Amino acid sequence: MIVLDMALILMKRRIDPIRIDYNLDEPFYASSKTEILRLLNFSGLLSTLLTIRELNDEIIELLAPYLRLLNFSGLLSTLLTIRELNDEIIELLAPYSEIKDLSEKARKAYQDLATLKTWTDKIQSYHAINKEVIPIKDKVQKAENSLRKASRKLARAERELERTEVGLAKCQNDFDVAMQTKQAYQADYDALLKRRNDANTLISGLTGEKIRWNEQNKAFEQSIEKLIGNSILVTAFLSYCGPYNQDFRQRMLNEWQKQIQQRTIPFSDNFDIIEQLNDEATIGEWNLQGLPNDDLSIQNGIIATSNYRYPLLIDP
Repeated sequence: MIVLDMALILMKRRIDPIRIDYNLDEPFYASSKTEILRLLNFSGLLSTLLTIRELNDEIIELLAPYLRLLNFSGLLSTLLTIRELNDEIIELLAPYSEIKDLSEKARKAYQDLATLKTWTDKIQSYHAINKEVIPIKDKVQKAENSLRKASRKLARAERELERTEVGLAKCQNDFDVAMQTKQAYQADYDALLKRRNDANTLISGLTGEKIRWNEQNKAFEQSIEKLIGNSILVTAFLSYCGPYNQDFRQRMLNEWQKQIQQRTIPFSDNFDIIEQLNDEATIGEWNLQGLPNDDLSIQNGIIATSNYRYPLLIDP
């Protein structure tokens, strides 16, 4: 009966007002007989036990004696579904668990109920341990929640870091392109600066040539003015003076100069047919090849090389 009183407390059933029963071997609380009779009328014990999914080997071993009952109520199935033990229930169960010889007496009178009493003691131990475990579970749950929040923050930070790295890479690429452009512009600037300095150096070095160029320019202008008269004299010399000697050639040139002067056609004052038709380098080459250095020989060479017709050369 004492074990059934413990079952009433676990199932939160009504119990009689507490009074001491002195008829027991050891004075103890009197049992709630009326409520115990109702409890024993539950049915479906075996089918309920077979559907339980949260039993371990220890609990199955403790429940084995109860399975041998033929007409036992649904007490065990109800007890096994209890999930809400509080300190008040545990406090009410404590005096029953403190009776050391209760299990032995119950085993002799009703072995299965004695086993149920042992299971109830285990429930009390479980509750005591669970009271210590629950705060730890709460801390673990809070830590897991904090971890999930931190993980989400870390994921956001990593995504932000990735976007920042992408932006940094783009900025670095733009910077590299800008630096390459700057270096190209700097190279062009340095090249232009060098060209300018070289030009200034060249201009400074050619300052003395300016006077000579001006004098040559004036001489060219005068040559252009006297080009018609000089061309007439050169053409006449090449066309008519070939068969004659040096004196007669000079007389012909002097006569032509008078005629041109009378017609106010400008020509060079000190007209020299050799200077007009040849240069010193060519004359020097002819001399190296054996041509005499007198005016007649040079004039003959000029006539021979300036005509398209084949010249008739007679060796004196």
